[in-house]
Amino acid sequence: MHPILFKIGNITLYTYGLFVGLGFLAAVMLAGRRASKQGIAQEEITDLFFVVLVSSLVGARVLYIILNFEEFSSDILAIFRIWNGGLVFYGGFIAALLSSLIYVRIKGMPVWRTADIIAPAIALGHAIGRVGCFFAGCCYGHSCDLPWSVTFKDPDSLAPLHIALHPTQLYSVLSNLLLFIILVVVDKKKKFEGFTFWLYIFLYGIFRAFIEIFRGDPRGDFVLDYLSVSQGIGLLMSLVGLCMLIYLFKSGFTSNITSNNNTGKKNMPEVKHNDLQNFINTLKNSKVPQVFFLWGEEFICRKIFDTIIDFLLPAKHKDIGYELLEGDDAIIPAMIERLSTYSIFQDRRVVAVKNAPVFPAPGISSPPGFKSEDIDQLNQFISKGFPDNHFLVLTSPNADRRRLLFNTFKEKGLAVDCSVPKGNRKVDQTEKTELLRLTMKDILDRSGKGIEGYAFNRLSEMTGFDPATFADNLERLVAFTGDRNMITASDVQSVIKRTKKDAIFELNNAVSDRNIDQAIFYFKSLCDSGFYHLQLLSALVNHFRKILVIKQFVVTQKAKGNNCWQAANNNYNLFTRNTMPHVVKADEELVRTLNEWENDLAPVNSDGDEPKKQKKISTDLIIAPNPKNTFPVFQMFLKSDRFSLDEIVSIFTELAELDYQLKSSSDNDPLILLEALILRICIQN
Repeated sequence: MHPILFKIGNITLYTYGLFVGLGFLAAVMLAGRRASKQGIAQEEITDLFFVVLVSSLVGARVLYIILNFEEFSSDILAIFRIWNGGLVFYGGFIAALLSSLIYVRIKGMPVWRTADIIAPAIALGHAIGRVGCFFAGCCYGHSCDLPWSVTFKDPDSLAPLHIALHPTQLYSVLSNLLLFIILVVVDKKKKFEGFTFWLYIFLYGIFRAFIEIFRGDPRGDFVLDYLSVSQGIGLLMSLVGLCMLIYLFKSGFTSNITSNNNTGKKNMPEVKHNDLQNFINTLKNSKVPQVFFLWGEEFICRKIFDTIIDFLLPAKHKDIGYELLEGDDAIIPAMIERLSTYSIFQDRRVVAVKNAPVFPAPGISSPPGFKSEDIDQLNQFISKGFPDNHFLVLTSPNADRRRLLFNTFKEKGLAVDCSVPKGNRKVDQTEKTELLRLTMKDILDRSGKGIEGYAFNRLSEMTGFDPATFADNLERLVAFTGDRNMITASDVQSVIKRTKKDAIFELNNAVSDRNIDQAIFYFKSLCDSGFYHLQLLSALVNHFRKILVIKQFVVTQKAKGNNCWQAANNNYNLFTRNTMPHVVKADEELVRTLNEWENDLAPVNSDGDEPKKQKKISTDLIIAPNPKNTFPVFQMFLKSDRFSLDEIVSIFTELAELDYQLKSSSDNDPLILLEALILRICIQN
């Protein structure tokens, strides 16, 4: 064929390099487009592909050199002439897989979803790159006399000249294009994340092992005398892909299945809401549980509730077989009565109750609305069993796994956990973001639109973690964009009003970030919402007290010659490894000192005995009350670096003086005084 496209002086454009570059660009563009539809920034995908590019080129070249070292024995420098061809896909794939996994973990991107996004793009890019192999003459086939055989005549070609050969490069092009089409189609109907990627691994290994039969170029050593190394790797890839497909399919629900050790009976599972569909898919040929209990986030419960009702009753049967108990009828005796009553017109009957108070809220001994004897009656009724084809669907804001009724739900039915983390740990924030991404994907898939990564981040920031409001706002954006296929950050800014509930937290952050615009915005928003000025002042005092304690810790450690905190060169992982051990030690020393003071100052009993043991010290001077929750502590350390110790002391003094002034005099407008102090904090040097 034509290994060299053209030469201009000393400049040579190799066809192989051109098509590899085109394949890379096509893969980046396709993956970026797919990512934007799922709320992942195109920039993150682009950066990922450049990491993959460098690592895959190195890995592919290294494996080629290992398999064909005799080519370079007389010219070692030829190792670096990669533009002449000579790459092994497996080497590049393994290196790219490892480097991309590290990159995705560092960036906090969803691993399996990202893998599903890029898998079709890799197949397409690989197909285009193989065209370059065809022109270069590498990866050629055995001699043959088939009608579609090819003959290489260019003296620069890497293939044997003037011999009819299998066009194995074109076989690879066609197989990768076929693989690309398959992946795009099945990705729209996948049952779990990771399916598209591991299907790619499984099918590519099979295709590659088959094409290897027709390869005529040196294949390195053979395994078992009849398998080339590439065939062996291909079959191993297929095996790994198949095992992972089976594992991910089963892990959607079987990992949550528990056994009743006392009775030896297997309970029905307790599953997370995002694993429900996987579980339902396994029920088509087995007995359906008669009880579905859902609890947690109201928005998620509503979606899962609708999914279960649709599963139990097709639309045409809902008018007769479905009964939702509401108001005065939403009581346990009514549930039992309906479930015990046979339907005249059809066999299947579904009784549902939303927000049933079957479990108490945290801190309450018994659930309001349901008597304890009614709860016991419901437990006995479910344990005894009710007529076949009769189903009970309950949703509740709370659940208590320690209670007998919850275990009965699991033994006789299915418990679906729709809860989400309430904390601010990094893992909690990641799970919340993942839920919003899934909500977004469901809406955008139905509308055929995409969203810029920054637009998703902006929408999440303005809405906060409120899935119902987030979904409503996204529906408004879909309508607002009309015929346009992409939702932009400017659309979000134009349409959405801030609804975030934790504005006090945002006010504290804005002030300590010295962001005047945001600080005044949150301050006025809170005032308009009816917050009392002393509430806002108290929040600022608590926030800057924490910053003062952290700053004092840093200064003290540096005075001891311990630079455990260096923000300019720090990141979260370094913080947890280098800084947190010293923080924990300092907190322990503080508590120990306070305990000693408390014991020294405790009054001695009149009979001369030792003073009574004091209660455990509680103080807000501890930097990390929960040492396992390190991410908020890390954020506070970053904020403390925006202030010198003298500045923080001055700010704290002003806060104390304003607190005294507001509580002792009413001559001045307290909101004006507080706003003025916020401005001084933000602009102070």
